[in-house]
Amino acid sequence: MRTKLLDNLIWAGKTWFASPSDKTDNDVDIDQGRYGASDHDDETDDDDGKDMSSGRSSTTYSAGSSERSEDEEVDDARQRSAGPSRPPGRYLDTPQGFSLVATTTPSTHEQIHEHVRKDLAGRATSTSFTSAGPSSISNLPAQTPIEATKSGQTEISDGFEFERYAERIRDLRKTDYPALRGESQVTFRTSCMCTARDETDADLQSLVYLSILIDITYLDTSASPPTPTSLISQITTKLTSQLYTNPHSTSYSGTRTAEEIDRVREKVMLDLFGVKGEEGWDLVFTSGTTAGIKLVGECFFGKEAEGREYVYLDQAHTSLVGVRGYAEAEGKGKSRAISWNDLVDGSTGRQESAGDRLVGIPAQCNASGRRYFDNQLFPRLRDNDRKAPIKGARTYYLLDAAAYLSSSTRMDLSIISHDDAPDYVVFSCYKLYGYPTGIGGLLVKRQSSEVILRGKTYFGGGTVDALAPRSNWTMGRQGVTDVLEDGSVDVHGIIGVGQAEDVYDRLFGSLSDRSRYVRMLLGQLVEGMADMKHAGGQPVIKLYMESQEATRCSRLREGEEMAGQGPIVNFNILHPSGRVIPPNEIDRLACIQNIHLRSGRHCNAGFIVNHLLNGSEHDIIEQYEQGVGCDQSANGAVVTASLRVSLGIHNTPEDVDRFLDFVRRFWKHDKSEVVQTAGTTPNPSSESYRLEQIMVYPIKSCAGQSLVADQDWKLTPHGLEHDREWILIDRRTGKGLSQKKYPRMALVRPRIDLDRRVMVIQAGQQAVTVDLDEDDSLPTFATSIQVCVDTVTPTGSGRYEAVDRMLSDFLALPCALARQVGPGRHSKLGDPSNDRVPLLLSNESPFLLLNDESVRRVSSWIQEGGEVETIAKAASFRGNFVIDRPMARRDGKNEQAFAEDTLYRLHIGPHTFIPLGACRRCQMISIDQETGEKAPETFLAIAKRRRDERGRILFGTHLMWRQEEEPDSERAVVRIGMDVRMIKQ
Repeated sequence: MRTKLLDNLIWAGKTWFASPSDKTDNDVDIDQGRYGASDHDDETDDDDGKDMSSGRSSTTYSAGSSERSEDEEVDDARQRSAGPSRPPGRYLDTPQGFSLVATTTPSTHEQIHEHVRKDLAGRATSTSFTSAGPSSISNLPAQTPIEATKSGQTEISDGFEFERYAERIRDLRKTDYPALRGESQVTFRTSCMCTARDETDADLQSLVYLSILIDITYLDTSASPPTPTSLISQITTKLTSQLYTNPHSTSYSGTRTAEEIDRVREKVMLDLFGVKGEEGWDLVFTSGTTAGIKLVGECFFGKEAEGREYVYLDQAHTSLVGVRGYAEAEGKGKSRAISWNDLVDGSTGRQESAGDRLVGIPAQCNASGRRYFDNQLFPRLRDNDRKAPIKGARTYYLLDAAAYLSSSTRMDLSIISHDDAPDYVVFSCYKLYGYPTGIGGLLVKRQSSEVILRGKTYFGGGTVDALAPRSNWTMGRQGVTDVLEDGSVDVHGIIGVGQAEDVYDRLFGSLSDRSRYVRMLLGQLVEGMADMKHAGGQPVIKLYMESQEATRCSRLREGEEMAGQGPIVNFNILHPSGRVIPPNEIDRLACIQNIHLRSGRHCNAGFIVNHLLNGSEHDIIEQYEQGVGCDQSANGAVVTASLRVSLGIHNTPEDVDRFLDFVRRFWKHDKSEVVQTAGTTPNPSSESYRLEQIMVYPIKSCAGQSLVADQDWKLTPHGLEHDREWILIDRRTGKGLSQKKYPRMALVRPRIDLDRRVMVIQAGQQAVTVDLDEDDSLPTFATSIQVCVDTVTPTGSGRYEAVDRMLSDFLALPCALARQVGPGRHSKLGDPSNDRVPLLLSNESPFLLLNDESVRRVSSWIQEGGEVETIAKAASFRGNFVIDRPMARRDGKNEQAFAEDTLYRLHIGPHTFIPLGACRRCQMISIDQETGEKAPETFLAIAKRRRDERGRILFGTHLMWRQEEEPDSERAVVRIGMDVRMIKQ
């Protein structure tokens, strides 16, 4: 098998199938593979969407000298396929990276590298051409230049050079962030796609699979930044160079450990807050911000909660809001939310209160990035308290610094007078450094500690000096940390935190440089988002920036200190009509492109209420009562979620460019590109078709069964008989398995044999037969699972034991087969005034219709991009009915593609079906139903062209059967070849 094509390739983008036959050493032909698959029984399982995050990457790769033997090249390629390490060579930082070039000289590498960097939008669509040195550059197709501005970020007055610092980060990405790099895999298969069956043709049919994954564009730093490997190495060296044991022990190692923990306490207080223990501060180590908030709330509203009040900013993280549960427990205290304006105007003191008050404030909004904390905030709040004092009581301030503190931001409390400073500050260390996780802190002003020390009721190891086990006599310890740190602290985590700041200083330089760099990245991002317009001039992006930085982005680009905004941008994407596109639709496609961002409510319902719902909580409550999640409203009119991008010190200008290019490519309308839906087109018309294929999917999210000609199959109100009647349950979690998360499920092939009354399930080379008829003598178990927003209770059985063992081995996870015997839920599609449509385990409807002309149109879209051998397959979309026009009436132009969009009625033989709506698509289209492998071509093709005005990706039509005969009637069947008549509006 010739493998010279591996030598000196620049390849990227997707999984490529390269046939080495009939090629010369300098002539490389790359043929993109075939992709597939979606499943209308998994279209709205949004929680699994992120498991498709392995996108494709742009890579420069050299396999070595052309004088190496073919055997050596094969051995090297096999070694690379065995692990996730990236192949040697340079990596192109193109925004989308869909380019494929073959070269023969290093100089050509450099020229192509520069050509792609300067002139491409990141996706060369050429998939095959011959390399002949530098002249091969002319074979690259012309592309739209990258629109995001990179100029203007040069040296400024204080000597900081943005581009030089950015180059430093690029170098660190190569050495300290391997997790952000794409992976290269080279595998060999024989006859995997061949049509010949003669073994003598094996060499001709051997295929080299070259799989490249795009470098991750990680834009969710506020949730958790990636960890540099230097930090892990430094912590490992520290932990292995000395014995660290339980600090409560009086042994030599225990004593030294306690001393090291105290040293780290002082270091963290000084590094993060600029304060010292001798200045009246104590640092209590906790498991994180939430644990610190909980500790303060539990103690403040503990023994002496009567008459106390909790006041919190309405736009706060859920963890800060949660203290109201302690305040209102047993009716002892009370709580209320206030706006930012009320807070700074002094409204916290205007309500009658008989006791002390605790006020919870976020230093920075974790959703919008607005910074509430500055040097004047607490002096102003204390001044308000002095003007409106609470008789016999005091106000304490709890500051949540989790979102504020980052790898580029610290909180200097030393410049605020001790009396004015907040009383309690909570934070999480991983938010700053990425690692260690599970360690955080509660910074306590010592003069404010007594109120929480008195309220603490629980005591654990290390917090007690003495106790009597039978009587209620206990003598606790006295110091703040001694009382509040129950049990043994996270010794290794604390030691790790002690190393983190020094490692970051060494890697990234001064804090001022880090802060300036991230602000300038933020300016680049905000400017690109604010300037993006649809063809008609309408904004593409709605920015939710409370601190008005969107109008001052040029100042951010220059690195100006902007105290009011952290490195977070919250937004939604708009259709030209002004309608908000549901954030989960953007998030789904971002996952395919390996862009990591955040969608949802961001654990901050107050932000959603204030910015998306005009201050009304009604929609959130109503949607919850209807069982609808964060980003999909029940009536389709109100979106109660948004998207968030957060930047960190690890990001580069190319990350920003790539995200902006992603938005332009898929969401910016250069012309009218809205998919019509049923009811939008007048003048009814009729088209004749033929029922070409019928598919039954016995096990949800597994392979389908294609019926043979002349095979009758029963219709039921809830779908084809036995369609999605079974499901695989994860024994570890009790949840249903989805092909989106476990693509190998596509290779589990169940087949219903009605004559024998059995289901044969094949997985690999094994097969197990299951009786369709129930056996009451065997034990059963019921389990409750979620399908969309509904709860169903399928039943497992002892007769499935052999199946469970086979599939657990095949999927490499413990699973069990369960059966939904009868309908337990109803479709939420269609006219609400109609009778509800019963469902088994399919997501949205009993039947899904596909038009083969529409499938062929998708193939033409893919091929327009240069993928001449890649075709879309009906199997990718997992429909039940596939129709096509009679062969004699096919003209090759697919003029009736998407005729189903305006469907009014569908007649299949004697049966009438009513459309319930278009099928919303997700990443399952990126799973090939024949191989179980992931690849995005079909999904990307329809993502660009098949969106409705809400931005949802649509393909196929949901149907219900207008039942005109009993289900047991001999007429209640369908078969391949039936005449189909499509009535359109």
